[in-house]
Amino acid sequence: MQKLGTKVGSKILIKGYQKTGKKVAGQVYGNDNVNVTLSVISYQQVLREDLEKLKAANLVDLIKDNKYTAFESRKKDAKQIPITLSDFQTALQSLIDSKERALSKISDGSEEDPRYEYVEAGIKKSISSSDMYVHGVIVSEEYNYKAEKPPRSKSLVATSAKRILERKLGLQANLIRQYKVSNASGSIGLI
Repeated sequence: MQKLGTKVGSKILIKGYQKTGKKVAGQVYGNDNVNVTLSVISYQQVLREDLEKLKAANLVDLIKDNKYTAFESRKKDAKQIPITLSDFQTALQSLIDSKERALSKISDGSEEDPRYEYVEAGIKKSISSSDMYVHGVIVSEEYNYKAEKPPRSKSLVATSAKRILERKLGLQANLIRQYKVSNASGSIGLI
């Protein structure tokens, strides 16, 4: 793969990316074929921005229409129960702690994983297998083929509360994706 000249903020389009999917009870789900647009990011900057959003969050405003429920357990006959303000407060603190831990692990401003050779911003090469990867925050995803989705799992209160907060606050760290270049049947380039 030739260099694209990427930098933080660049947008990369991957055409015809074949997702591998996931096998559940002998059936493959989620093996979509998509055109994906990624934005090249600084992981450390994304974590800082997410942490600021979390610390400034006003839970009462975020969940004022609190009609949120989650499962009490993962048992077959589990009932849905309401997610309380206390559950959201616990989830918020857990998310803050998680982002702070992740930021503390990035030492000396280095965001690089030693398992990869970083070719340029948003593009890395595996040292062990020589596979190339494009990574960044997902901007858009257009389906060429949309596969069947797996049955939904029964998320417990803590997980559901975190996901709701992440979605309502628009946290970007959860939108970071990595795509293996060899799984793309089309072109990869800047837009």
